[in-house]
Amino acid sequence: MRTSVLHRFYRWGLLMCLLLPLVMQAQPLPGNNYIEVELISENYNCATGQLSLSFKVKNLRTDGVLGRYASSFHVQSGSHIEYGSAGSINAVYSYTIPHQTGNVVIIGAYGIIDNDAPYTEYRFIPANAVLPDPPVIATTSTMPLCNGATALLTASGSTGNYIWSNGATGNSITVSASGTYSASAINACGQSSASNFIVVTTDNIPTAPSVTPSGSLLLCNGESATLSASGSNITWSTGASGNSIMVNSAGTYYCYSSNGCGNSVNSNVVTVTTVSCPTPIPGSNFSVCPGATKTLDAGAGYDTYQWSTGATTRAIAVGPGTYTVTVSKDGCFATSAPVTISYYTVTTPTINASGPLQLCQGGSVILTIAVR
Repeated sequence: MRTSVLHRFYRWGLLMCLLLPLVMQAQPLPGNNYIEVELISENYNCATGQLSLSFKVKNLRTDGVLGRYASSFHVQSGSHIEYGSAGSINAVYSYTIPHQTGNVVIIGAYGIIDNDAPYTEYRFIPANAVLPDPPVIATTSTMPLCNGATALLTASGSTGNYIWSNGATGNSITVSASGTYSASAINACGQSSASNFIVVTTDNIPTAPSVTPSGSLLLCNGESATLSASGSNITWSTGASGNSIMVNSAGTYYCYSSNGCGNSVNSNVVTVTTVSCPTPIPGSNFSVCPGATKTLDAGAGYDTYQWSTGATTRAIAVGPGTYTVTVSKDGCFATSAPVTISYYTVTTPTINASGPLQLCQGGSVILTIAVR
């Protein structure tokens, strides 16, 4: 019995002596191994909050050859962690774990037992767990939309379904109402922030303005008149702009209103006529002998005459007094300056004698006249 035990011990000892060099040769050198984590697939269901993923934990040597070593790994999302170990068979590991949108998923691994590979990790955010990017919206229409026109707004640049600020859905909407429009993208994980904004404005071609005073306008002797128009953004036939203009020239005047939709039809037309009616000059102040008269003449070229005496002739013969005349020509009137007619003042002279008025033959007396 003792011999048998010694014999077995001898054989085991001999076997160890033969295998020891091979075992020593198989031990890894420090720092000679490393680990690669390869993500195969991931699928996050936002409705259930479950993330399914598959991956490989590759135990490698620095020369790229797959090692025959073991490693420990963990899969983490938020506070939830699952543990596992990987061997040298390059297997695919699959897990389903709870996950919340926004969490980073970590697959970490490090060598164990005879594997000196340092810790490494792979981080990712599940693609379906990310909120979609805000879309970009655009339109080819120019604003304002005129007379009931519509605009096509189109959203692009994101994933998922599009929902518009007016509640409509789809890649594009047709609008005719004024307002500010935007869009968001929605997937199973939620809704993106809003897109850029498009402000839609609407308008109509303006109605024709009204000009006052209307009809015909007569301007006399260099007078001017103000024409006023209703509405906004007024342009006149003279090229002037604004709701009123001052005119002093003969002609026809009108205007139109404008906005982003175009120009209105023209307003009513105002016809301006200018007339020169010279002021009459029947004369200056005159003095005449008592009992005499003076003829005042207003001049030719007028349509009517109206004297302050009531006379309606071109000329009148008058005695002392102050007189004016009003004349008309083509609808315009002018009045003269007052003319005053007066009598000369006549004083009766006094004859004085220097001596007696009874004279003897050959006598004389001196007579003098005194005018007072």
